[in-house]
Amino acid sequence: MRICPKCGSRINDDAKECQVCEKLKGTDRENYKRTSFFLFFFSLVLASVYVLICAVHGIIRLSSIDNYTFLEYDSLIGSMEPHPAVIVLHYLVFGLLLPLSFGLFIVSIALSRKVKLLIPFTIVGIVAEFSQILMDWRNYLQVFREKDRFLYGIIGMDIFSALLVLFFFGLMIWMLSTDFTISQSRLLIAFGFVLVASRFLLKIYMSDDPEILRFVSATKSYILLSAMLVNSWKRYNDSRNM
Repeated sequence: MRICPKCGSRINDDAKECQVCEKLKGTDRENYKRTSFFLFFFSLVLASVYVLICAVHGIIRLSSIDNYTFLEYDSLIGSMEPHPAVIVLHYLVFGLLLPLSFGLFIVSIALSRKVKLLIPFTIVGIVAEFSQILMDWRNYLQVFREKDRFLYGIIGMDIFSALLVLFFFGLMIWMLSTDFTISQSRLLIAFGFVLVASRFLLKIYMSDDPEILRFVSATKSYILLSAMLVNSWKRYNDSRNM
């Protein structure tokens, strides 16, 4: 058995073409094309709204820069603040580079079929995770020096979450560098959904911050939205060639 790169259906090894794609004729084929376009358009709109929210949040935070003390720092595991340069790097990445690169990701998907233009966003996503770890690195070391085993679980959760996000972006880079199938993009969506949903529930449980812009940015929904865009983009392009 093999997988159809267009619709994701299973194909017998002795079959020359996908039976599902062959059966999509006339009205069914047009309905599939319309549905593919709608899903692609909906994903673009949803991702654009998210980028706008993150951009507004980033502008509000970065426009207040007059010294290092403006930057809010809130850690669950300690009171040691990061080096000022690390804090500035963190907010530049999340407040400026990430919205800009994700915006480029959306524009590239909407206007171009050049997959390599999508990779800069994944690289910024990886840098963002490293900056997130650096923000708490001093507190990590303090916890281990003081042998506060109660906080080991939180540190492990932070690092494990970062590793999963890094794996997600590595997987996306690999997919974008190859002729990926619609089934692979569906797996990317499932992976992204688990990451974002778990982070969303964790934020609801542990956060008492009423600021909606900060909450939305903290859920890292760009992970799931980027996977949705890749999937709907792949489906839309395949439907145009059917």
